[in-house]
Amino acid sequence: MAHGSAEHYLGNDIISALTSQSVNELRVDLEDWDGVTAYAHYQAFHVDANYDYLLQAFSYVGTAGDSLYPVNVGKAFSTFDVDHDDNNGNCAESDHGAWWYKSCT
Repeated sequence: MAHGSAEHYLGNDIISALTSQSVNELRVDLEDWDGVTAYAHYQAFHVDANYDYLLQAFSYVGTAGDSLYPVNVGKAFSTFDVDHDDNNGNCAESDHGAWWYKSCT
């Protein structure tokens, strides 16, 4: 895949299977249209399929800012038809996308 050519998500089943057997790290590298880069690195990462794809991500290091902890860590995955967020409404529906929501944006 060429640099910057596409976005892809493996899916929660595969990510859960990949992270279920040992301690795993997650690194996200970002680049904006002007070529400015940043990264987020979590030294412990796991998605648990047994608990509605519960997100665990700890020990952040990086320049992008910690966008997961403490807001999303410990939350189950929400979709438009399965709501696990802490809001009265459905964040996945109102924010137009599935995620580990605590509250809506």
